[in-house]
Amino acid sequence: MNRQAVSPVTEILKLLPSLGRTLATPPTYRLPREVRGLPITVSEVRLVIHLAEYGPQTMGQIAEGLGITTPSATGLVDRLEQHGLAERRRDAKDRRVVRVQLTPVAQKLAELVLAEWRRRIEAVLAEMTPEEQAALVKGLQRMVQVFEAEAERQQQAA
Repeated sequence: MNRQAVSPVTEILKLLPSLGRTLATPPTYRLPREVRGLPITVSEVRLVIHLAEYGPQTMGQIAEGLGITTPSATGLVDRLEQHGLAERRRDAKDRRVVRVQLTPVAQKLAELVLAEWRRRIEAVLAEMTPEEQAALVKGLQRMVQVFEAEAERQQQAA
């Protein structure tokens, strides 16, 4: 049987969605009791994690940070507010500016999700040699560098 080698691009495109879904979907039993029954989407989890990492942000900052449009960010924030996970607050220094911040329940959700991601990644890395771990990290860092440089070139060209 003559098998053609699968290209790295094909492999990466196959693996990334699965990896993303696995990491972004924490087991329900690990969620805070207050949010267990809520229909939290992967995009909403991403926003919760983003706000937990960077603190209160404007819609524009959220959109830029998540790589989405401002209307999409507004829709995500609206849904998080409906679930009691985020709230809009006027900036104390400039009342025209509205920032989105997490509620204490959402902060707890973020902590639990991040802890679960760390646990899962540590378990996977434990199955790899130090050389494999280093190669994985180096490869991912390089991919991010190239993607960011490409995005910057496109932004400058626009």
